Amino acid sequence: MKRDLRLVANILLHHEELGTQYGESKGYSYEHKCEISAHYYMMINAGLIKEHSVENRGAYSTVYEITWAGRDYLDSVRDKYFVPAPSDDEGQP
Repeated sequence: MKRDLRLVANILLHHEELGTQYGESKGYSYEHKCEISAHYYMMINAGLIKEHSVENRGAYSTVYEITWAGRDYLDSVRDKYFVPAPSDDEGQP
C-alpha cells in the first residue's frame, strides 16, 4: 500500500484537535477502515504517534497520542494540505 500523506496529515490533525483519543473509524467502508488502519501502523512505525492500550471495566481499548515528531510533521505540512480559516478581523479596514 502506498502512503497517503494527506490521510496521515488528516489523522494527525484529527488527534491534535481532540487530544489523546480512542482510535475509531466508524462510518467508513471496510476498504477505507483497512487503509486507515494501515496508515496508523505506518505512523506508529515512523514515530509520528504512540499507541497505548487502556483498560476500562474489563474492556481494553486503543488510545493514540501524537508524538513531538508527529507535531513537527503536522506543522510542516499544515499549509500544504489545509487552508487556514480566515480570522475574524481579516478584510476589516
